[in-house]
Amino acid sequence: MKIESIDIEATIEKARALVDQDEQMSAATKSIGEVLILLISLLGNRLNYSSTIYVQ
Repeated sequence: MKIESIDIEATIEKARALVDQDEQMSAATKSIGEVLILLISLLGNRLNYSSTIYVQ
């Protein structure tokens, strides 16, 4: 899914990979990152299905 030329799915996957690879990040911070990524994914999917704005 792209919104205003931003590939949301690719960006989310990149963020997930960075969180997984970071060895200095605490477990709590990684958990918060995963929750935020999940929320963004859910909101993006909802936007894709029910929005009237331009989505490619």
